[in-house]
Amino acid sequence: MRTAWSKGNSWGRILRVHAARNAIIPAVTLFGMIAGDVFSGSIVIEQVFAIPGIGRLLVTAIGARDYAMVQTLAVYISFIVILCNTAADIAVKMIDPRIGRE
Repeated sequence: MRTAWSKGNSWGRILRVHAARNAIIPAVTLFGMIAGDVFSGSIVIEQVFAIPGIGRLLVTAIGARDYAMVQTLAVYISFIVILCNTAADIAVKMIDPRIGRE
């Protein structure tokens, strides 16, 4: 950033190009992990507030010992968590192409 300032770049450009681009990478990664946690955490919220949804269906299936439904919902929730993490990784790669180069 000091070099960009000495080259005559404006403070706004320095913040956008150099600071924000590097600072947003951990935020995007954290957002991807939180999105998956929110979806998987819906089990507790739906049960506490009696909201019909996938979490409530999972708890009902566990209570009824419907193993096929429990396995299906576990795979579905796992797929959503993996999808959120993959989307976050792709977004990070788009923000900074240097990441992931071997």
